[in-house]
Amino acid sequence: MKSEITDALARAVQKAQNSSFFLANVLNEFQQQNKLDNRSLAEFLGCEMQALSQLALCRCPNPNQSTFASDIDYLANRFNVQANHLANMIRQVAALHELRNHLREPGGKQRMLMAALDRDEDTLSDMGEAE
Repeated sequence: MKSEITDALARAVQKAQNSSFFLANVLNEFQQQNKLDNRSLAEFLGCEMQALSQLALCRCPNPNQSTFASDIDYLANRFNVQANHLANMIRQVAALHELRNHLREPGGKQRMLMAALDRDEDTLSDMGEAE
């Protein structure tokens, strides 16, 4: 019976990885970005391995909403994870997701390059004097 529950939970987590609604999606992306296995991810978050599956099936807090901090605190207390690591992980994945979306837009790469090369002439001349 216990293995059936464990198998069902694993299937639910795997399915949830495809939806940005669930933390499973963020956990999976963070693992891929940082080349972490489940044990390393649990260590990063400071939680037990079994808590990862339960955490994965929770709604992902939105870093752009005013409830983000309270959502993080709730999850941290509920699953005994380090709140700052959970928040930073969600923000990192969200930032990289936004960057990828921006680069997919027409002219996105060109605008990114222009922004990277955009310099204030005074700043450049100051840099030249400092060298």
